[in-house]
Amino acid sequence: MLLKHAKFFFYLWHFHDKKVQKILILTLFMSCLVIYYTEKKEEICKDWLRANNLVLWETCVRQVIIGTEYVPHNLKNFKVVKSVKAYRFLLEVLCGLHSPMIGETEIMCQYKALINPDNDHLKYTTIEFSFWNNLLKEAKQVRSRFLQNYGQQSYGGIVYKHAHAYDEISIIGSGSLTASILPHLSKLDKKISIQCRTQAKGEVFQNKYSNIEKVVSIGNKQCSQNTLLVIAAPIETEWLEDYINNNRMDMVIDLRSTQDHTLVNKDITNKYLDLNDVFDDVQAGIKKVNAAAHLAKIEIAKKSLLWLCKTQHRPYGWEDVCVS
Repeated sequence: MLLKHAKFFFYLWHFHDKKVQKILILTLFMSCLVIYYTEKKEEICKDWLRANNLVLWETCVRQVIIGTEYVPHNLKNFKVVKSVKAYRFLLEVLCGLHSPMIGETEIMCQYKALINPDNDHLKYTTIEFSFWNNLLKEAKQVRSRFLQNYGQQSYGGIVYKHAHAYDEISIIGSGSLTASILPHLSKLDKKISIQCRTQAKGEVFQNKYSNIEKVVSIGNKQCSQNTLLVIAAPIETEWLEDYINNNRMDMVIDLRSTQDHTLVNKDITNKYLDLNDVFDDVQAGIKKVNAAAHLAKIEIAKKSLLWLCKTQHRPYGWEDVCVS
């Protein structure tokens, strides 16, 4: 690092003004921020990620690799953005501006899981934890100002809209997707059941929401015809088709990734929505949403430039940055 950025460190030594030094340090970091991304899922070697201090963030529709310098690679479908454009791209993705449903909130849950301090992959990156937290903070600010009150711009909002017509809702899954759906359904006077592999996870939801009537193992719930079934876990398609056939429920909302699973035969139930159908379900209000997204992108562009010039307080100086 010292050799690669020798000219930079000459300037850093030459300018004794601490404010100038801080701006130079941030400029170096931002100029080295590199993002690789694709919407076509690829197998990525974890050892390669760790050896090059890279972080992989996987969402429902894309893979994003985050690093601090360009690394030669054999990735076939990945695009690359650098510096301020890379920061702006991350912020736009986190705000749901690159999602099929603009402003959807599940992406925030996925990002929070990514930056959990207990995750091993953050131990292999040279990016400071303050960077991840700052990105989350700024995304919340943009969402609060421009992307509020789009209830159906989330998976929970879509499920809520369809749930009114049914006596009962049964959800397969107990992860972050279920956690994002349940607050919407808690507003309804409907019976809810959770089917999950780990009983304790489902019971956490049951203790929180009074209208969750049952928590059972996956497949142990017999559903009536007037039940809305929501798939919020990576269930095998063959098993799912058998379960739907045996229970004859009227409607299924399948939120599994369309990249990882084959689609269910839609003829086996009266109404079936897969993830692509859910994305299409929000098109009616798209003009209003696009207007809000345009304003959000302008704000994000401003924040990206401000980040480049932002100073940091380091009581122990900048020696740690200069370690190769």
